[in-house]
Amino acid sequence: MSENQGSLVCEKTGMELSPLISSHIKKYFIKKEPVPYEAVLKPPKEATWFCPGCGVKMNFSKGAVICPTCGQSLNQFIRPLTELYFHLPFKNID
Repeated sequence: MSENQGSLVCEKTGMELSPLISSHIKKYFIKKEPVPYEAVLKPPKEATWFCPGCGVKMNFSKGAVICPTCGQSLNQFIRPLTELYFHLPFKNID
């Protein structure tokens, strides 16, 4: 993630996050505060998630999308990220 006028931008797709979602991502993935709520998810369909803090590909395990490096979960952000933000396709995800 990079920052543009207070909002975060996904470096892989160019998608810009709202200031509210950006502030939450910064709090939990950059400052590494514990994520307060984790909904259990079904396995994501054809989705590849990258840790906003570490930039590494995240794993799905036991109902959670987890960063293998920092251990943070993206669960509470999956719905707003998929429903509110358009993602362009990208290449070379590995």
